Amino acid sequence: MQSLKSRWRIEQGAYLVLLFCLPTLVQAEPWSVHQRNIRAYEKKIETHQNAVRDLIQKKKTLKDPKELQATVKSMVEEHGKLKAEIGKRDKEIKHMRFRHPEKGQEFDHKYYKTYRFKTLAEYEDENDLPAKLTRLHQKIKRHFGVKPEDEAEEIRRRSILDGDVEESIRLVK
Repeated sequence: MQSLKSRWRIEQGAYLVLLFCLPTLVQAEPWSVHQRNIRAYEKKIETHQNAVRDLIQKKKTLKDPKELQATVKSMVEEHGKLKAEIGKRDKEIKHMRFRHPEKGQEFDHKYYKTYRFKTLAEYEDENDLPAKLTRLHQKIKRHFGVKPEDEAEEIRRRSILDGDVEESIRLVK
């Protein structure tokens, strides 16, 4: 019986210590530390992105299947590291936004570059000429609101008005 009471008192004391010490343990770091962390994450992200791009360029020039396989493996590893760094940065930004409400205006006015996690296929298409032309064409369509059917009809109408239509020639005997 005595051991149960002493055990209960020890547990109660431990809870009291946690109750009073927990707020000091959970306190957020200073704002400057978070800003420094964000800059460090951005540098790491850019480093990993450049490494993935370099490996893609290297992959395009390789002929040996073993070297190609090793390059693809390292490219996948680098892509995984990139994903992890983007996740850490997003977590830090969420912490800054919600744990430091007193810095809300400063945080909202500060421009933080958004990093969208791209697939390896998107990185490969990034420097491809047909992919660039397709993206440019889509951007023009979004900006001017031209639909493909309307565009084709407009071209036909203009060619008829300008007289660029080839006349059919009938041969008569």
